[in-house]
Amino acid sequence: MFYLQNNHQSLVSLLGKHCLGLTAHPSGREDELLDWWREKFELSRCSDVRVQSDSYITCLALEDIEQRYLLSGANNGNIFIHDLFNLAGTHHHAAEVVAKLDRETGQGGHRSAVADVSWYPLDTGLFLSSGSDGNLHVWDTNSMTKSESFRFKNKLICHAMSPVATAHSLIAVGGEDSTVTLCDLRSGSNTHQLRGHAAATVDTCRWSPAHHYLLATGGRDKRILFWDVRYAKSQLASLVRSQSRPDGAHRAPVAGLRFLADGRHLVSVGRDGACAVWDLLTGRPRQLTVPPLRLAAANSAGLGCQLAVTTHGRRQLAFLPCGDQVVTCDLGSGEPVQRLDGHLRPVTACQYDRREGRLITSAADGQVLVWSAQRAAPPAEDGVREGGERTNGNNADHLMRDEWSDDD
Repeated sequence: MFYLQNNHQSLVSLLGKHCLGLTAHPSGREDELLDWWREKFELSRCSDVRVQSDSYITCLALEDIEQRYLLSGANNGNIFIHDLFNLAGTHHHAAEVVAKLDRETGQGGHRSAVADVSWYPLDTGLFLSSGSDGNLHVWDTNSMTKSESFRFKNKLICHAMSPVATAHSLIAVGGEDSTVTLCDLRSGSNTHQLRGHAAATVDTCRWSPAHHYLLATGGRDKRILFWDVRYAKSQLASLVRSQSRPDGAHRAPVAGLRFLADGRHLVSVGRDGACAVWDLLTGRPRQLTVPPLRLAAANSAGLGCQLAVTTHGRRQLAFLPCGDQVVTCDLGSGEPVQRLDGHLRPVTACQYDRREGRLITSAADGQVLVWSAQRAAPPAEDGVREGGERTNGNNADHLMRDEWSDDD
């Protein structure tokens, strides 16, 4: 059993009025089509991503506005932008590199491995990268030049900007330091530090999609902490495995975090091979019954785990790196659905393309693969499934429903 510690009521009050107005699965025709196609995934026969690097891709980021431009960072410090749109209308499309930062030609990039990349949430005119050289760079996409830089003493592992914030432009930065630093993109300076993790590395950070000021962080001290960044004195709440053993949310370092679209649920992955979905309003989790995950071992980039989740449809899925495979798991039932086998070396990152209902993965074998959802059954018409069962356009209760027993 897992529990929320510290000021749980503060977290509930912060989230409650924001989460309850959202749904885990937005409705619409797009959702029906995604449900129709994405039961199982297979290597795409129609699209792939061309990689122009003698190293391998360590991180991926797909912009959220058009789901068109894919950002990737490499182990040698290079950064690439791919255009995923098939403008030619051909049967097979290879996403080419449309812009790049090549350290060897003096065009930018990082001096060593790129640990994390992300797009500016409001448009594709800016993107961010952090690396093991201790630099966080903000890049102008049009000129592919630095717009702003933040220098740190230690190796960086993760960074994140809020996808919903309008009152601030803070960048949360984690690395080989027990603190999380908040950088203000507007002023170009560090605002303050969040101190709460033990003397260990912060491997992952994520902003809530339900509240502008709520940040979740995970580190090698095995803890998951929540912060209201308006107050830097202490964390808002933490997740632990057991009240009798409040030593962390996992039995090993926390490698990856991902909020679901409702803002109420958080998916966590630990280097103990476990994965859980946390209900932040009740403090009750669902432990996913996936085989122990084999995450990529710490390498020169000091990577966290870049998992992906679907954002639409009645069946919400998580894509979890597991050695040279990707495990697909149903977040509603907690059961594994499929293993995607195509890479030859450990998987480093997953990105879900909601527009096309497809998955994009990178691995230490130097490949970036595209996985398309197989066609299952045609969508039900007039709100009726096969067998005559009535459906509605919004079935968020599937994930929200409390299915844990008192004995968990």
